[in-house]
Formats: sequence, structure tokens, C-alpha cells
Amino acid sequence: MKKRIWDKYAAFFMGAGAILLLNRYKQKKANNTKGNKYFLYYDVLNKWMKQKEQGISVAEKLERQNIHEVAIYGMGDLGKHLVYELTNAKITVKYAIDRSFFAVSDLDVYLPDSELPNVDAIIVTAILDYESIRSNLEQKVFCPILSIADLFNTIET
Repeated sequence: MKKRIWDKYAAFFMGAGAILLLNRYKQKKANNTKGNKYFLYYDVLNKWMKQKEQGISVAEKLERQNIHEVAIYGMGDLGKHLVYELTNAKITVKYAIDRSFFAVSDLDVYLPDSELPNVDAIIVTAILDYESIRSNLEQKVFCPILSIADLFNTIET
């Protein structure tokens, strides 16, 4: 009888321990993703600044690809910086795509599932989610879908 009680306690504590370990693993994984996100943001911003220092602008790179009218997907910090950079350039930011209608006050903001107006390209600033966003957008639009990271992967001379 005592053995059964101890077996139940042991099973309970082993189960509780497994749950605690699983939660710790999930937290650690979430922290690594968050750290990776910030590293990727830093990398993009660093490459962006290096190109600006060399006199290479995002607008010039887009114009060379015959892109004059864009939409920006993701209006976090990178999206806002990109809108600012393109504001005084020959590239028109026609609208933004974001999960929040209140992301930007100066642009029309569309939800990702909305019908999207035609543009020459969509630039995705949500770096970690680029592949899934591109996959979803390819079902809806017939223009290039560019990652902001890809705009800065090579330094042109």
C-alpha cells in the first residue's frame, strides 16, 4: 500500500518536472528567436548605413530594377525607416501592409488578407517571417516580393 502511494507521488513529481523542463525549453527557444531577430535587425541597419556612407540609396537600387511604386509590408521600426528614406525619393510608397490598421497615419494600411492594389514591388520588413509572408503574397499579387535584407546583401561599387 505504501509503495503505491510513493509510486503516485513519484509519478506526480516526475510529470511536474517534465512540464517545468518543457516550459524552460520553450522560454529559451523564444529568447533565442528574439535575440536572432535583433541580430538580423542590426545586420540590416548596419549594411544600410554602410551603403548610405558609400552614396548608395535604396531608391537608386529600386530604380535600377525599374521599380517606381512600392508597398511596404511591416510597419515596425524598419518599415518606418524605409518609408522615411523613400519619402523624398523618386519611389512612391503607395500603401503599407500590416496586421494593425493603426500602423502608420500617413499611408493607407491594408491587412495582409485584403485585396491589394497593384504596385511594382512589395518590400517585406518582417525579416523572420519573410518566407511565409512571401508564400502568402504570391497567391495574391503579381509583382516581385523583396525582403528588406536582400536589398542590402551586396554592396555595390
